[in-house]
Amino acid sequence: MATLAQNSDDHDKLINDFAKAVLPVTVFVGILACVGFLGNVLVLYVFSFKYHKCNYKYFVLFLALIDLTSCLTTMPGEIVTQSFWYNYSVPVICKVKSFFNVSTVCASAFCLLLIAIDRYRKVCKPSGWQIRPKVAIFLCICALVIAAIVAIPVTIYWGVQRYNVKNVSVTSCETDDNFKNTEYPLIYSSTTSAIVALPMTVMAALYFLIYHEIRRGRHRARTTDTVDEDLHLLAQSHPQIERKTLIMFIFSAVFYITTVIYLILLSLIASEDEILRKLTAGELATYFFFFRLYFIHHAINPFVYAFLDVHFQEALREMICRQRN
Repeated sequence: MATLAQNSDDHDKLINDFAKAVLPVTVFVGILACVGFLGNVLVLYVFSFKYHKCNYKYFVLFLALIDLTSCLTTMPGEIVTQSFWYNYSVPVICKVKSFFNVSTVCASAFCLLLIAIDRYRKVCKPSGWQIRPKVAIFLCICALVIAAIVAIPVTIYWGVQRYNVKNVSVTSCETDDNFKNTEYPLIYSSTTSAIVALPMTVMAALYFLIYHEIRRGRHRARTTDTVDEDLHLLAQSHPQIERKTLIMFIFSAVFYITTVIYLILLSLIASEDEILRKLTAGELATYFFFFRLYFIHHAINPFVYAFLDVHFQEALREMICRQRN
């Protein structure tokens, strides 16, 4: 009886110590979820009803849909995971959270790649073929479907795992017990990381070319003395095109930086078995904070539009004036 009581006390202490250490991270994710939910609902409303039809509109809507999905599924799922890290008893929640985690990351990478291609064509090849609005919608739908397909295996390989920490039996949302001693989860994680890294690499190359073309276009605009108005406009990257390109570059840059951090930390888990179990509660909380930094890109879009998108600013002013009246 004394041994059972001691084990129970050790178990409770382990859970309480971790809950206290990870509380700031849980609050951080909760704030991002709330801000992201409200912001993305606003973005969906403004761009659905207040914006003219164009590729930019549809890309924004799909990104907002992905971000809203993460705010409603992955982020709450992470809060649950962190709150019950050593006492996780609902495999379904773990699997659903993991599915949306992978699918939203992949969908964001694919859609941002499509946006980079669209921006490249408009800035670097303005007189060549362009992605039409209907094609943009179709490609975004394909990106969502492919992302969902990529994420399906995670519902098999991830689940509740039982192990001991300091001689205390615990359960957490990690590799499923049925696959913890196999290579399948590692192979899947490596493959998924490569699938996400590829569009990120292409995206970086395209934005480098875009930046180079914008600089060259500005130089031509300053130095070209011509009476051909069309040629002169072509030499400039129109201000509206530049502004939209800047907005999408900011999203891509934030996604790129935070996802690289995420993939690096993910590779550490995959390369060294049981690494998380060797960390103290404080170290584990720090790990979780940096591991979940990529949630930022799901919440920043309304702020970027509010600062840089003229039509979004006008729609906000119109809504505020209507509320005051």
